[in-house]
Amino acid sequence: MDELNHRVESDLKGKGFIVIPATQYGFDYALYEKHPSECHASHLVHIIRVGDDLSMLELVRAGRVAHTVRKNILFAIPTKDSVRYLEAGWWNGSLVFWRNNVSTDDYRTHRVPEMR
Repeated sequence: MDELNHRVESDLKGKGFIVIPATQYGFDYALYEKHPSECHASHLVHIIRVGDDLSMLELVRAGRVAHTVRKNILFAIPTKDSVRYLEAGWWNGSLVFWRNNVSTDDYRTHRVPEMR
C-alpha cells in the first residue's frame, strides 16, 4: 500500500468507517458503518491521484458497477495536506455527483444523503 492509499484509509477510519479492500469490485475500498457481518457497505471508494486522467468511460464503468451492487461511489483525492472527496451515484438512470470538493472536516456534515 502506498502513502496516498494509507492516508485515505486512515482518514476514513478516523471518520468512524470500517474500511475493507474492494478489489473484487474494481475499487480500492468498501466502507461499512458497522462490522461487515452486521451490514452491507454503503460506498465503494476509488482513489484518484492529483494529475491522473479519469475518462468518462471509467466514470460510467465505476457508476454501473456501484449501482449493480447498490452502493454509492466515493472518489477520494488525497493531496499533500488533506483528502478531498467527490460522491456519486445513479439517480433516474444518470450518474450524478452529489457533493464535490468536500474536505474531510466537513464531509460528514455536508454529504447527501446523510450517512448517520
